[in-house]
Amino acid sequence: MEPSGQVSPDASGGQFSPWRIIRLDAPSMDELIARAGRACARAGELIDRSDSLRFSAGGGCRLAIVARGVDDLAAKLSLAAGCAGTSRASTLARKDIFLGRPASPPGEIAFLFPGQGSQYPGMLRELVDEFPPAAEALRRIDAVLGRLGIPAFEQFAGVGSRVLGRDVWLTPLSMLCAGTVIYYSLEALGIRPDVVAGHSFGEFAALLAAGAWDFENAVLATRARCRAVEACRDVAGQMLSIAAPGPVVEQFCRELGGRLYPAVYSSPNQTTVGGDGPSIERLQQRLTAERIASRVIPVPRPFHTPLMEPVRGPLAEGLRSIILRRPVVPMLGGAANGPLVDPEEIRTNLVVQMIHPIRYVELVEQLTARGVRAMVEVGPRQILTRLHRKTLAGRDVLAIGADDRSRPGLSRLLAVEASLDVLGLLDKRRSWPTVDPFGPAGS
Repeated sequence: MEPSGQVSPDASGGQFSPWRIIRLDAPSMDELIARAGRACARAGELIDRSDSLRFSAGGGCRLAIVARGVDDLAAKLSLAAGCAGTSRASTLARKDIFLGRPASPPGEIAFLFPGQGSQYPGMLRELVDEFPPAAEALRRIDAVLGRLGIPAFEQFAGVGSRVLGRDVWLTPLSMLCAGTVIYYSLEALGIRPDVVAGHSFGEFAALLAAGAWDFENAVLATRARCRAVEACRDVAGQMLSIAAPGPVVEQFCRELGGRLYPAVYSSPNQTTVGGDGPSIERLQQRLTAERIASRVIPVPRPFHTPLMEPVRGPLAEGLRSIILRRPVVPMLGGAANGPLVDPEEIRTNLVVQMIHPIRYVELVEQLTARGVRAMVEVGPRQILTRLHRKTLAGRDVLAIGADDRSRPGLSRLLAVEASLDVLGLLDKRRSWPTVDPFGPAGS
């Protein structure tokens, strides 16, 4: 068949945006290249039919292109035909051109939610403008915030925001809201996870996607966390991100003494340390002497270290009244990188992860071991995606983010859909129920 018969139903909804996904397939790469070349002259037809055509079932080679209009599609088809099957094929994804083969077995999709540090003023503005499900999610978010006496999302996270990264309450709240909007939008596209997890505070949004609590209780839990942190004003310190492996950083901490603790093992060559001011200063001097790059992370406390022990009691008390349910989608918790099943386990994990280090490299390895084939970052920017690529280097696991500050909006969400589809990860039905973040927890 010619390419016009090889496209999948496009959940993006053509009425929402000029962006489209065009999908072509063929039994072999050579045939797919030839098909893409012939399709250049039929770009207009493919654009018109993008909502109703689909990939062929089964194996073969697949090509999915996110395009804005006929000229853009024709140019990308020509580029795909010229690069597919060559060493330049690896560059195509940067232009939203995706090549792949369905895996057998297909593997799982993991949703990973980033923590503080990924936020930026004006995040998700284009997505909300272009995609009605994103606008609906934000409307429902603002309704909950208003009911709780909290300003609307745009008031503290809009383009002119000066509080993100500084305000101990509104910064994590902005991340919870952003993760919820993107998660809701991915669900609207029919993209659902087999397993979820979060990086540090990202666990709050991950619990939402797991169905363990609803958005209102997630907001209340965020406020409880922030109040517990603010109540412990005697806990002072800094966090330092270091471009070095965990064992190297651990050795520095032992040699320098003082109050230095590995806090986050982010990737094989990136480790974060927490400590009091004088200890961090000594560590910076040592790193400079060793010519190892580092940067201070703008957070109010040395999270994920024993210095946060005074937070344990206030946070446990604050979480006591939060309504939690057993997750309906499997979730791995960051404190022990194990499954979270019982509500009391979840409460304990949220407290313990404030005091114990986050071993994110181990989490990524566990997800890979259980058969995850794609790790989708559900939040602003792509900080986790870069960490995933470092950890997964050389392995056949897709790492992709659902937001790109340099190319924001619906096109990035469609890039996620296209990349998953060429791998066959959207061919199967997910076994877990759809989670409504604004419905009762566990619904």
